[in-house]
Amino acid sequence: MKNKNNKILIISLLILIFIIPLILSRVLYDYHVYFHLKTTNHGTFIDPAIVMPKTGKWEIIYINSGHCDQFCLTTRHNLGQIKLALGKNSRRVNIIFPDNTLRKKWMHAFYLRYKNKFNVPDKIYLMDPEGNILMYYPSHTDPMNILKDLKHLLEVSQIG
Repeated sequence: MKNKNNKILIISLLILIFIIPLILSRVLYDYHVYFHLKTTNHGTFIDPAIVMPKTGKWEIIYINSGHCDQFCLTTRHNLGQIKLALGKNSRRVNIIFPDNTLRKKWMHAFYLRYKNKFNVPDKIYLMDPEGNILMYYPSHTDPMNILKDLKHLLEVSQIG
């Protein structure tokens, strides 16, 4: 009798060891909004992502308000430094500064998708090689934060 009770206890413990993590992970997945878990990204995710044409590379897109003043020039310089800091991964990334025509197309695409939910100009966007604009930063963001996010994305990404 004692041997049978031990077997039942061991089987019960094994089931609990393997089932509880599955149940907890499902609860966290389904109710992640309620738990306010901290993330490691510095930018703001765009959900759902804005789909643009595929480029085959990761892209950093800086859309300014139209007139490039000293702050804009500094931001452009900082983005170039981010690309340099990526080292061997720098070939996987393009930096885009849309001209007026391209800027209007981007703004139109954003407007159609988000209808004034957030302001398009003076932001820095990250786009994956599949054409998904997935994250943005205010233009005054510390470039190191963009670099950290981009390094992480490039590290875990199999594309681009």
